Amino acid sequence: MSATFRPYHGAVCDVIYWDDLTPQEQRDHDWAEARGCSFFRYRDWCYCLDDFMVGTVPPSLPGHWDAFASDSFFSGVAVRIVDDGDRIAAALCY
Repeated sequence: MSATFRPYHGAVCDVIYWDDLTPQEQRDHDWAEARGCSFFRYRDWCYCLDDFMVGTVPPSLPGHWDAFASDSFFSGVAVRIVDDGDRIAAALCY
């Protein structure tokens, strides 16, 4: 029996880059500076898009989502790229 994931707390967030991060966020993601990663802020947290995996979206999650990142065994964040990559639709799922 598989778990049923449902999206909660959805939001559309701007894509930001290294120079847009606060000093604390840069310290938290110091591994990403040289890689030219993209980020977004959602629910008071800064996420790196490199942390999300395409093809890992739970099949029970309704709607169209491009990628998923687990934050525990029971929850994660699903993302969909919108506005030609300038924004991210994000939803906490559990």
